Amino acid sequence: MARGIVKTAWSSGRLAGSGPPRLIFGRMYEDPGVEIRSLPKGRVIAIASAGDVAFGLAAAGHEVVAIDVNPAQVEYARERMTGGPPRLGQADRYLAQAARALPLLGLPRDRLRRFFDLDDPRIQVAEWRKLAGRRFRAALSLAFGPALRLAYRSELASALPRGFAGELVSRLERGFGIHPNRSNPLAPALFGLPTPPVRAQAVDLQQAELLEYMRAQSTGSFDGFAFSNVTDGAPAGFRDELLTAARRIARPGAIAVLRTLGGPRGAQDVERAASDRALIWGGIEAVSVG
Repeated sequence: MARGIVKTAWSSGRLAGSGPPRLIFGRMYEDPGVEIRSLPKGRVIAIASAGDVAFGLAAAGHEVVAIDVNPAQVEYARERMTGGPPRLGQADRYLAQAARALPLLGLPRDRLRRFFDLDDPRIQVAEWRKLAGRRFRAALSLAFGPALRLAYRSELASALPRGFAGELVSRLERGFGIHPNRSNPLAPALFGLPTPPVRAQAVDLQQAELLEYMRAQSTGSFDGFAFSNVTDGAPAGFRDELLTAARRIARPGAIAVLRTLGGPRGAQDVERAASDRALIWGGIEAVSVG
């Protein structure tokens, strides 16, 4: 019996509303270093999104098939491969709007620049506690609570845990206590500061529904899988279907990396999330599938 296509929160190609697919991510808030450290060398499947993780894996020597159900993301990643400039997606514009309010919360741009020029995590934590005052936390609660539910599809907004704003402040503090700001190319983007883009690399771009693509592949044809957070906002059972499909096409020793903005499944997932320089992730799994 043929299996139907599983619809997820990403299937529409939009964060909100109806109509044709749109560019959601002009950059990825993910540290490719996590996948590079976790996946064995070889042929890997990666979620395309803006291309950052796929490009990072390719630069590290992997043969990458980058897949996205959203044709706008595939087109954008292809543009980047041919030298196209960065563009803002829906998620980036939402963060940019929030960043414009930061001066009103006591976080002017010059103060943020000084903070991100620090390179001592111990000092960074002390300074962060001064920056993240009551007004900032209240604004974050609004931005990742009622405002997000209005701006984003219900499946995506509901994937965030209760009290996500407070959890996000804690994750940021955790990260500032680990990663020197001055050499962190990712965290400043959360606050509207410019960051260097990941250099584009040659990857095999495919516009397809992920499970459908994987089910059409030969057994034993991939060494790793970088699934981003495709399970956030997905229906019950999707994660199991995804890992089942990965096991069928995995080579011995293959690993699948799955991210979530929600809570971790285990202590090691917390450690991996803490190692990510984007600072926002709740858990990052590395599941043996080969």
